[in-house]
Amino acid sequence: MARPLATARLDVCLDDPSSGLGARVLRRLSLDDQVRIVQVPDCEVLVWLAAHDADTRASRGESALAGIMTALASHRSIRHVVLVSSAMVYGAYANNPVPLTEDAV
Repeated sequence: MARPLATARLDVCLDDPSSGLGARVLRRLSLDDQVRIVQVPDCEVLVWLAAHDADTRASRGESALAGIMTALASHRSIRHVVLVSSAMVYGAYANNPVPLTEDAV
């Protein structure tokens, strides 16, 4: 059974922690006492960074989600996915709620 997100310590992993974006995300996550960075086999929350570089993926004819189903099928401990996508292209707004859910406008 998954632990409630609001009160539990989260075991978080990144699909590409060695990239520039991965390093920045790791730095931000390390500031949160509720987050513990772990390797993929042990994580509950997967931060999927592969979608952030839309131009490279498009030039290769790849989907932003290429590989995510394999990762989820291979690691049954993953309960949540954070998809890093095109906010860099379209702009993130300072008044967005954190966390930004699917219910946000």
